[in-house]
Amino acid sequence: MAHRTNHPVRHLPLGLPCTALTPETRVDCSVMVRILGLCQGDPNSRSSYSGSARQCFRAVGRIDALHTAVDASIGQPLQHVLRALASVRARRIRGSQLLGAWSPASVRARSRRAADLARRARDQGADALLLYGSNAHPKLADPSLDLPSGVALDATFAQLARSKEGWFQHLSPRESQRCIAEQQRVFEQCELLWPRTQWCATSLREDYGIAPERLVVTSAGSNLDTPPAAHGVHDGRTLLFVGRDWERKNGPLVLAAFQHARRQRSDLRLLVAGPAQQPHGLPAEGVEFVGPVHSEARLHDLYARSSLFVMPSRFEPYGIVLVEAQAAGLPVIALDRGAASEIVAHGSTGTLVQHEDPEELAATMLAWLSDPARLKAAGDAAVAHVRLHCTWDLAAARIVASLRPLVRGG
Repeated sequence: MAHRTNHPVRHLPLGLPCTALTPETRVDCSVMVRILGLCQGDPNSRSSYSGSARQCFRAVGRIDALHTAVDASIGQPLQHVLRALASVRARRIRGSQLLGAWSPASVRARSRRAADLARRARDQGADALLLYGSNAHPKLADPSLDLPSGVALDATFAQLARSKEGWFQHLSPRESQRCIAEQQRVFEQCELLWPRTQWCATSLREDYGIAPERLVVTSAGSNLDTPPAAHGVHDGRTLLFVGRDWERKNGPLVLAAFQHARRQRSDLRLLVAGPAQQPHGLPAEGVEFVGPVHSEARLHDLYARSSLFVMPSRFEPYGIVLVEAQAAGLPVIALDRGAASEIVAHGSTGTLVQHEDPEELAATMLAWLSDPARLKAAGDAAVAHVRLHCTWDLAAARIVASLRPLVRGG
């Protein structure tokens, strides 16, 4: 049996109370696990992985399994050098950010820093590693490091490359394969991998050849610190879109569908939140452009004012905002792509549309908004669905439970 050491343990601020865990998610504390979190970015920042790393480490801390969480990224000057070298080799600027982050030299540099941090934490009592970011592993720099480890991720590089979204559209197939090979090297150092969804787990099996017994699907929760209040009466007319990336999250489709729907119901209105600048086509009749949302109170207010959440993203590794909208009591309309079907219960907590068709989406909007009783029932079901299936406490419990047999004395 592993025992606590007398070394001091530093936890991240917790903030949220731990929810009641189901029998499936309770963690047997007879064998303690002291996890070092290695994050490619500030682990306590809302900007690192959109705040997901922060919430994951805090949830691990709530079950007293976090040794500490640290920033394992390399310094900005070295990052700029590696990015510049990648740009020169590729003979272009576009895509150099990805190529610089995934070059062998970059993976080596990050791995050396991670190894230094891991050795120091091991000497202070850490006995396992949780990596947030899959472009480094301490064992690539120090193969003798004897700590079981895993990576938490919402999508693989192979999935991102296939999406052709953002910077990934600028990579050639050969460049993508080189980056995938670097990610594969990191995965090979891990005893476990923690994909959030079965969709991601399928890529790990099929694109990377990872054995199923090394995969633990964790799910994930809201990145908001304050839970929403119970949703009031639905007005049956207000739709909400939240997303900074207007194009990838299919804002133009939402706008076109809304305009179709408004021809049948002139009282409808659409709130658009997230984009830094007003998108093309706005302002439009019945549309309110909210812009960036910087406070949780403002976001909660938007959820409370709305009856239906609409975000049919073309590509969404794990739609945290879909979780947050449902937690606020809103039915959700999403495009049936990626992991959406693992977040939205089709027909119960929302609708998964099959096609990027404005008329189909408009008809779905109108069907929901014309039935206040259905909106209320689906909103209540959405809240219950999230509490049962989409929480960081659930993810943390699965991570810790899977690591426990691998630690010394486990």
